[in-house]
Amino acid sequence: MADKRLISSILKLSGLLVGAGVLVFLLVAAVRIRSEQICKDVAITFTGPDGGKYVGRTDVAGQMWPGGIPALKGKPLEEINLSLMEERIEQDPWVRNAELFIDAGGRLQVVVEEKRPVARVFNREGQSFYLDEKLEQIPLNRYFTPNLPVFTGLPLRTNGRRANDSLLLTQVLEIASAMQDDSLWMAQMEQCAYEPPFGFVMYPLAGDHRILFGGAERTREKFRNLFVFYTQVLAREGWNLYRTIDLRFSRQVVVTPVTPPRIPSDSLGMPVSSMVQPEDTTAQATIDTLTIEEKPATKRTPKLVMPAGTGIL
Repeated sequence: MADKRLISSILKLSGLLVGAGVLVFLLVAAVRIRSEQICKDVAITFTGPDGGKYVGRTDVAGQMWPGGIPALKGKPLEEINLSLMEERIEQDPWVRNAELFIDAGGRLQVVVEEKRPVARVFNREGQSFYLDEKLEQIPLNRYFTPNLPVFTGLPLRTNGRRANDSLLLTQVLEIASAMQDDSLWMAQMEQCAYEPPFGFVMYPLAGDHRILFGGAERTREKFRNLFVFYTQVLAREGWNLYRTIDLRFSRQVVVTPVTPPRIPSDSLGMPVSSMVQPEDTTAQATIDTLTIEEKPATKRTPKLVMPAGTGIL
C-alpha cells in the first residue's frame, strides 16, 4: 500500500516537472519569436463621438517615437516600450487616455481617447479655455473649434485652481449640458455671462431682452419655463417687448417690460384693476396670465409675472 502511494506521488511530481518544463520552453520560444519580430505597421484610432477632431495622428505618432511612424516601422518589438509611449501620448492636454498593444500580425495598435469639451469659458481677464466633462481646463485647439455654449466673466484662473472654482465650474457644466441637450438653446443663447448678484445672465440672439438665470439649481426646470414663456407670450406678443426675463424664482417667470403697461384708473388716478386688460380678444388668453407685481415707489417700472397654471413648473 505504501509502495502504491509512493509511486503515485512520484508520478504526480514527474507530471508537474514535465508541465513546468513545457511552460518554460513555450515562454522561451515566445520571447525568442518576439525578439525576432519587427513592427510591421502602426494603426492609430480614436474613440468617442469626436474621435480625431482635436488630436492629429501625426502629433500622436511624433509623441510616441522620434520620427513618428516611419521610424517605428521595421523596429524590433523588443525595443518598443509600450508603457513609455502611452505616457508620452497622455501628456497631450487633449488626450484622456492611450492604450498600446501589438496584435498578432505585428502591427502596433494605438487607441486614443480624447477629452470631450462641454463649454468654452472666458475669465474676467479675457483668457479663454475649454471645460471638459470632468471639470478640467483644456487649452484652445489648433485643429478644430467646436460649437459649444460660451460662458464669460468667470472669476477663474487658467493656472491653478482655488477652492471656489470647482463649485462655479460645476454650475457651468450643469447649465452647458442642459443647453447641449436642446438644439433650441444652442441656437438661441449667444453667451452666458457671470454677473453677480444675478448669477448667470444669458444674452439671446433673438430679442433684445436678457435672461436672469441665477445659479444652476433647477436648471432644466428653468429652461422648461423659459420655453413656455417663449411659446405662450413672446411668440404672440413680440420678441422686443421685454427688457428682462427672470427665471430665478420657483414656479413663475418674472419679466420687466420695456414700456410699463397701462393700468386703467379712476378720476382720482387710482388703479381700478390689478390685471392688464387687453384691447382685443385675440390676446386675451395670453394677457390674462400676466399679473402686475407691485414695486416700491422708488422703482416705477412694474413687472409682469407669469404664474403657475400656464405650464410653468
